[in-house]
Amino acid sequence: MRAADIDVPEQPLSWRLLAANNRDVARSAVTYPDLSTCLQAVSDLQARVDETVAVAARSGRADWSWRLRLDGQDVAMSSRTYQRRLQCEAACALFVTLVRDATTDMFEHIAATGADLATIASRLPAARVEPSPDNAGALPARRPPTHTA
Repeated sequence: MRAADIDVPEQPLSWRLLAANNRDVARSAVTYPDLSTCLQAVSDLQARVDETVAVAARSGRADWSWRLRLDGQDVAMSSRTYQRRLQCEAACALFVTLVRDATTDMFEHIAATGADLATIASRLPAARVEPSPDNAGALPARRPPTHTA
């Protein structure tokens, strides 16, 4: 996220979970209106991850992707597709394990202090919350699930 994007009104945000090697593991299934709401969604997911339902679905002829649902709503989704259903399910299980201990960099603590987030963010090397690529907040079109985990 660029520092200038933090305080932009009506700039939808989404979160991503990055692995130690900085690869994208998963992302939010929806967008959020502001940084506080996005951070709260991450916190809620971490607190309730054991209540989620994993759904593996075909995305294309031979690819699989996963989503996590909480209270009937998609809350997280795979960042990529997988050639095999077993790989997809293993990646989802890995996400569930990793998200419990994931950090949100310093934003969570900074937001609570009421500090100027734009100034602080401009000094950070990279943020883990970024503007959504689709400003409408819509999810990409997906085929109906053919397999439920």
